[in-house]
Amino acid sequence: MSDRKSLTHYIVQTASAQMPGKCRGHYRRVAVLEVHYDLTRVSQISDRARGCVRIVQTWERLSVGRTMKSAYQRALVEAETLAGALNAGLPKTLAFAVADRAVDLYSDGIFSLPESLEIAVRREGAR
Repeated sequence: MSDRKSLTHYIVQTASAQMPGKCRGHYRRVAVLEVHYDLTRVSQISDRARGCVRIVQTWERLSVGRTMKSAYQRALVEAETLAGALNAGLPKTLAFAVADRAVDLYSDGIFSLPESLEIAVRREGAR
């Protein structure tokens, strides 16, 4: 196996969550995945997806609210921070601590999402 094939990086991927018919509103899943170096997304949030090495963490059945304080947006902040910390080479335990702190700062209004991600989140919540 060549060295290029063994290189991986971490990405954030979202998907629709399966909910009972009686649940109103939109629900989504968020995951941090370790994938092969040349991929930017995989077909599904699963270990079986082509190119997916492993699932680092998932957040299931998150309500997509109208504000940036909803569970889905908070999970996106945590997932983006976790993926960034892992891509930077931080040890896993430290990366999880950094992600938890980012969510606290986001809740307090000190930390904000990059503008492109915030627009995408608003567009997703409008569906």
